[in-house]
Amino acid sequence: MRFTADSRDRVRDAVDMVALVSDHTELRRAGASEYVGRCPFHDERTPSFGVNPIEKVYYCFGCQASGDVFTFVMETEGLDFPGALQSLADRFGVELQTEQEDPKAAERRQRRERLQSLLGRAATYYERYLWEAREAGPARDYRRPRPPAPRPGPYNFSSGA
Repeated sequence: MRFTADSRDRVRDAVDMVALVSDHTELRRAGASEYVGRCPFHDERTPSFGVNPIEKVYYCFGCQASGDVFTFVMETEGLDFPGALQSLADRFGVELQTEQEDPKAAERRQRRERLQSLLGRAATYYERYLWEAREAGPARDYRRPRPPAPRPGPYNFSSGA
């Protein structure tokens, strides 16, 4: 399902960025149009997470996490973009409008989504097999970090020497 650009803009305009972020971390005003708090994406003792409610963006000086209202919901709630859009629309009372999608394009999108889901499931299976199966012991041993190889000797990069 695809939503119109107008729907995305109306959701972005309706979101109260300070209220959204305040559900995950405590914010305090730091200037005319800036709020700061501790980053919800990593542990820290001093505030390094800034929120601009006018532009509806955030940035952390500690871990460099940044984005807009949609990115924040996607990162904190583990949703994809359509899920974040629907979640914010429900929370802030915005009705979403969908675009008419070409049947062939819809079929391609559904196929791509199915393939991505299958690839994710396969990756999860093989990762779990690597770490848990007895037969995968040699692969785990190979994957273990080894000390770096010693350098063969000093290199002379000077010209004319």
